Amino acid sequence: MKIKKFLSELLGTFLLVFLGTTAYALLGSTGLGSTYSTVAGIIGIAVVFGLAMTFVYYMFSSISGAHVNPAVSIAMYFNGAISLVEVHFLQVDYYLVFLNVFLVYLLQL
Repeated sequence: MKIKKFLSELLGTFLLVFLGTTAYALLGSTGLGSTYSTVAGIIGIAVVFGLAMTFVYYMFSSISGAHVNPAVSIAMYFNGAISLVEVHFLQVDYYLVFLNVFLVYLLQL
């Protein structure tokens, strides 16, 4: 597996999770309690996740396919598009991105 493919998946997944969880930290946990703020927060979070996924796809699809989801990688393996070794590298990639949660937590302090 090429290191370029691994790094593009790592950065793509990092961007998706970091931007999405940051949007939740900023918009979803306002604690204001009004219906308008809750609806605006949900729509804002959905828009941020959608734009982040679009950005990641356009940026990395030509390099690695922009799987950014373990289910997609496993489906591509069963479809014969990637090898089992690539699936294992991508799974390690997804576990490394869980560090995003810690990073967003530190940003909230």
